[in-house]
Amino acid sequence: MGATDGWEIGLHPPSLHSPSHAFDRQNLPNSAGDLDENERAGPPVPRQRSGVTEKEHWRIAVIADTHNRWPAGFPPRLQTADEIWHLGDVCRPETLDELALLSAPLTLVRGNNDEEWTWPLTRQLERRGWRFHLEHIPPARAPEGCHYLLHGHTHVPFDEQRGRCRWLNPGALSLAHRGAPASFAWLQFHADAPPVWQLELV
Repeated sequence: MGATDGWEIGLHPPSLHSPSHAFDRQNLPNSAGDLDENERAGPPVPRQRSGVTEKEHWRIAVIADTHNRWPAGFPPRLQTADEIWHLGDVCRPETLDELALLSAPLTLVRGNNDEEWTWPLTRQLERRGWRFHLEHIPPARAPEGCHYLLHGHTHVPFDEQRGRCRWLNPGALSLAHRGAPASFAWLQFHADAPPVWQLELV
């Protein structure tokens, strides 16, 4: 796997025991005045396709906030995933054992309730020229150059364009809040088109 400007590129993520990135902020921007110039500038224009995936259609299952339990019969629903991204609060690491039966590589970040402190707090990934920042607790602002910021923690699905960056939350697989049902999401790539975010109820 290669890297460009600190963004991880490739199909197979590094070890889950990568060094953590030490920042852990909770507050979201409250108004346009909180956004930097990059975030105010409008929808993103992707860089040239990186060619990291061989398939024309690529599906990433995005999950968060499992809190030691899976909904009944859930893991087999991820069998068609080419990758799985977990946005934190797995809690006990053995919760992931069922995902080990699937062929898709797993990338995750550490949540505030996770017991495994060697998991990274953030990941910066690139897929087909689009840059993704993964973090459990949403930061105060999106990192520079980020097209999509994916987070968990709130247990409520979220999808909002903020300048050049689109903020996404797949909701929680357990303990959903504010009346939201349990949910996860698919991030789907079709040829050179922008990725499609599709929320799916459990």
